[in-house]
Amino acid sequence: MIDITLPLVSTLPLWPGDPPFVWTAVSSMHEGAAYNNSKIELGVHCGTHIDAPNHYLADGPTVEALPLDVLIGPCRVLDLSHVDTLITAAVLEKYELAGCSRLLLKTRNSKLLHTGEFHRDYVALGECGARYLLEQGVKLVGIDYYSIAPYDDPETVHRLLLAKNVAILEAVDLASVAAGQYELICLPLLIPGADAAPVRTVLRGLLGT
Repeated sequence: MIDITLPLVSTLPLWPGDPPFVWTAVSSMHEGAAYNNSKIELGVHCGTHIDAPNHYLADGPTVEALPLDVLIGPCRVLDLSHVDTLITAAVLEKYELAGCSRLLLKTRNSKLLHTGEFHRDYVALGECGARYLLEQGVKLVGIDYYSIAPYDDPETVHRLLLAKNVAILEAVDLASVAAGQYELICLPLLIPGADAAPVRTVLRGLLGT
């Protein structure tokens, strides 16, 4: 098992304007309570999370409608660490992706995830790259930063993918993951009506290259 989930901590970088993660002790045995109890506050796009179509489509399905058979199953990890800005169709065409239902994009972003600050110059999936993945039949695509889309145009790529009910997995930590075939297990919190949800995401077993 390889855990590719970012820990939820108060120092976690956020997309600008998103609510932060806050953990608060409600009762503490060290302070005389009979038991420990605590509460959390966070935005649904905090840390490793999955976007449902409703994130950019007002009447789109919300997170509880994401099909479990998309969130669990064979998954390919591509190492695109050589890409500087946008992942385009020209980049993706170098790989055989026909029939690939689940795809994770490992980029230089993995080094940015643990710097403690939000970087706007992250590598993102370009519009033509998104269209290419749709042509290949991808049902879930993930990337190692807080948005699949470029910072200066978050809407276009999100809408393209979500309109086709493609699940978008964001902020996965792929720094120690080799390219290849795995089993993805990615289960979001069941929050009816939400446009996204935090997920615990793991890859199991290197099945091949």
